[in-house]
Amino acid sequence: MLLEVNPVGGYFLAADLTGPSLCFGIVDLSLQVVTMQTSKELCSQGDKLYTQLRDGLLRLQDDCKIKSRNVLGVGVATPGLIGSDGTVLEADNLGWHHFNLREHLEKDLSSLVIVQNDSNAAAYGEFQYNSLHEMRIDNMLYVSVDTGVGSGLVFNGQLYRGARGLAGEVGHIKVSSDGLQCTCGRRGCLETVSSAPGMIRDYQQKSGRLIESFYELAFRANSGDVLAASVIREAAEVTGVVIANHINMLNLDAVVLGGGVCMTSDLFIQVIREYAKDTLPELREGLVVRRSSLGSQAGLIGVASLSINYLFPISSDVLFPRYAATNS
Repeated sequence: MLLEVNPVGGYFLAADLTGPSLCFGIVDLSLQVVTMQTSKELCSQGDKLYTQLRDGLLRLQDDCKIKSRNVLGVGVATPGLIGSDGTVLEADNLGWHHFNLREHLEKDLSSLVIVQNDSNAAAYGEFQYNSLHEMRIDNMLYVSVDTGVGSGLVFNGQLYRGARGLAGEVGHIKVSSDGLQCTCGRRGCLETVSSAPGMIRDYQQKSGRLIESFYELAFRANSGDVLAASVIREAAEVTGVVIANHINMLNLDAVVLGGGVCMTSDLFIQVIREYAKDTLPELREGLVVRRSSLGSQAGLIGVASLSINYLFPISSDVLFPRYAATNS
C-alpha cells in the first residue's frame, strides 16, 4: 500500500542567513514554501544578529498559532563551520564564534531546532526538489557564490558532512600562493577572488570607480563595460577550474550553481560551464551543470527537509514517493 504525506499535517519554520539579507519562511510537509519574508539587511553581527533572527522566527511562530498551523520544528541555514550539536564554531562574517545557536533558539522558541551550514542546506534542498519535481540526481555538488563561496555535497542521495560535519568549505580552497588575505586568516582562498565582495574590490581597484553591489557590476558588464565583464570572467574561470577538479575526483551527476552572483550573472554561469566541463571525457558524459531551480528558497527547503529527516528517520522515497512511483 502506497502512503503519502499530508502536506498540511505540520509545518517547519525556516531561516536562511546567506547573503546580505535574512530570509524567513514557513514550509509544509510537501516542501512547499507557503510563506516567505526577506529582511532588507542583516543587523550588524553577534548578539544583534541573533536578536534579529530570534524575533523573526517568533513572528512566524505567532503567525502559525493564529492560523492553527502545527509547528513541528525550526531549521536555520547559516554560513560558517557548524558543529553536530548546532554550535556555530566559526562564522567570521556574522561575528559568531563557538556560539551554540541551536541551544539558544530551542530555549527562546521552545521548539526542536536544526542548524545546518547554508550551502549544505541548499544542496539538500536542491536534491529533494529535483527528486520530487524533475529528475533524481544522487551525486551532486552545489556551489553558492554570494558574499562568500560555499558548497554542499550529496553522495548516493545523502548529504555528505565529513568526519566532523564540516565538509564543503570550497571557498577556502587555496587558488593563489600570494593572494589576498581571507576572513579565515589565510591567503589566496577562492572566496577572496570569486565572492561578490572580491569581484567588487577587484573592479574598484582596477577602474578607480566605486560601485555599491554585484548587481551594479553585472549591469555594467551587460551594458558593455569591458573591465566589468573581464572581472566577472576571471572570477568565474577560477571557480570553474575548482569545480572541474571536483568533477574529476568525484564523478558527479550534476553541479548546481546558486547564490546571488550565480542567480544574477549569465556571464558568470556561462564561463563556469565552459571551464567546469574541462574534465576527462568519460566524466563529462551525462554531466549537468545548471543554475539553481530554487534560488533563495533552496536553504529554506533544505533545512525543512533535514528537519523532516530528523523527526522521521526513514527513506525519503517513503516520505516523498512521487519520483519513485513515476520512474520505476
